[in-house]
Order: sequence, then C-alpha cells, then structure tokens
Amino acid sequence: MKDQIKSLFKDIYGGQFDSLDQEYLMNRPERAVVDKCYSCGEICPSFKNRQDLPYFKSIEKVKTLIVAEAPGSGLDVGKDGFVFGWEQFENKNSRKAITSYKNYFFNVLGLAPEDVYLTDGVKCYTPKQSFTKVFENCKTYLEREIDILRPEKILVVSKQVSLIKFLKSIKEKYGFSITVIPHPSNQNISKIPTVAEIFNSIGKLNGNEEWVKLGEQIKEEYKNLRKGLNN
Repeated sequence: MKDQIKSLFKDIYGGQFDSLDQEYLMNRPERAVVDKCYSCGEICPSFKNRQDLPYFKSIEKVKTLIVAEAPGSGLDVGKDGFVFGWEQFENKNSRKAITSYKNYFFNVLGLAPEDVYLTDGVKCYTPKQSFTKVFENCKTYLEREIDILRPEKILVVSKQVSLIKFLKSIKEKYGFSITVIPHPSNQNISKIPTVAEIFNSIGKLNGNEEWVKLGEQIKEEYKNLRKGLNN
C-alpha cells in the first residue's frame, strides 16, 4: 500500500517520495512544477497553481476519507502545502483557524486522527467556476486514492455536483458510504450543544416547557448526527 501511495503522489505532485512520514513530507525538497500531474499536465488550466498534500497518520488504518474541494489560492512555487494546514494540527502555537479545524474533525465530529485521510477532489488550486472542467482530469487521481485506501465512509466538504455525482457513481464499486458535511471554517455545528443548553436553561428558568422541549430536540438531533458520522 505504501508503494502505491508513493507512486500516486509522484504522479500528482512530482518528485520522489522516499517516505510517508509526516516530518519528511513537511520538509520534502522542492521539485519542478513540470514534474507534477503526470496524467494531465499542462492541458489543465490549473496546472501551474499550488497543491496540497493529504493529511494522514497511517494509510494502513484509514476508515474515513474526507474529500475537500481544492487547495487554497496561490501560484505554485515548487513547494507543496497541506490540506487544511494539517502540518500545524499538533503544533500548540498553530493559528486559530487550524486549531478550529482540528476541533471540528476530531472533537465535534468525533473522528479518530489515526483513522482519517484528508485529501482534495481537485489537486491544484481551482476557482469554483472552473471546478467541473478541472475535475474531469483529477477524478482519476481521486479514484486511485479510494482504490488504494478502501475507506468505509467518505465525508465530502464540498457542494460541487460533479464531485458528489462521481463519488456516488463509484460508491457500490468500492463499498463506502457518503455524507456531505459543512466546511470546518463554518463552526456553527460546534455551537449546537451550547444552543440546546441555552433553550433548555431559559425554558426551565421561565417555566416555558416549549423551550425546554426545543432544547432537548436540538440536543437529540446533534447526537444523531454524530452517531451517523461515527457508525
């Protein structure tokens, strides 16, 4: 499996991959832009844009594949970024946004870092209006990732119809479930328990049974959401 992933990474990102260790990936030597995107190359309008490497702890234990839309903006300068800035996930001095992402995936959604693999549907930065066209090239890479990792479930952090439709078309072939989830920068979902408690507390304080009931309903919906993602 490691050799398959290394081969896939070489085709997508260019250069050699001597290791899949996080420290190595974070400090991988720069590579030529022309060495990437083996199967599509410069025919793709996003070819010269930046890329993000996936986040993972162990590719042998992946249960949940999280598919984001595409890397953040910026021209490719020969050095890879990382999906959702995962190189900072375990850094106590990491930016607030990255800390929120970690909280979203591993606390709010209750996912285990050892079981998770985060990747992008499109491997180079792509404006939303160009996503469908570029994804025609990139979907080959995404399917290769799925074929190698064989996840039990896929969480999609995108509303791109072409991405979701493609995943549904190969769902039976690889036997995974699909759930579309909010982007981690939208932390509304993490506030649900607080909102539920507010309704519950104010309802009890004012003897308003409707508010108490509403608080309990919100809490139950939140519990069912987390249960659904963790099954």
